[in-house]
Amino acid sequence: MINEEQTEVLLKGTSDVGKTQVLNIVIDLLQKISSIYEIQKKYDDSEDRLATFYFSDKTVCVCTAGDDSEIVKKYFKYFDKQNCDIAVCTAHVSDESKKEFDKNVKDMEIVEFRKRKDKNLDYSEQLIVARKMAAKIFNKVLNFCYDEI
Repeated sequence: MINEEQTEVLLKGTSDVGKTQVLNIVIDLLQKISSIYEIQKKYDDSEDRLATFYFSDKTVCVCTAGDDSEIVKKYFKYFDKQNCDIAVCTAHVSDESKKEFDKNVKDMEIVEFRKRKDKNLDYSEQLIVARKMAAKIFNKVLNFCYDEI
């Protein structure tokens, strides 16, 4: 179980909507403003990363993996070990991974990420959508770390 003082932001969506892309952008943005951080590439041949950032008295963890409940269990253990203050992670909407969140987290902010109905976005349009979502999450993290700046 996650400690009661911890805040979680869950990016929830079906497969292939860009959850990993969004959180990788968040990781890149946090890396630019944090002087102390650790980034690990995880889960073999995937784009998934696990990152920890340190801001004055706050620790932020971001994990891009979340479609598999076993991975979710591992990163909750990692979050506990790091004693993070805010955890940002993903989960598949109809998967066992969401059930794992429900078991581990009492209160979390859920950000739903869906493809637009016209799914025929070109790459630049997809990138714009991903960057907008990443900016929202990045701002939530900054506000948390710096007490509503």
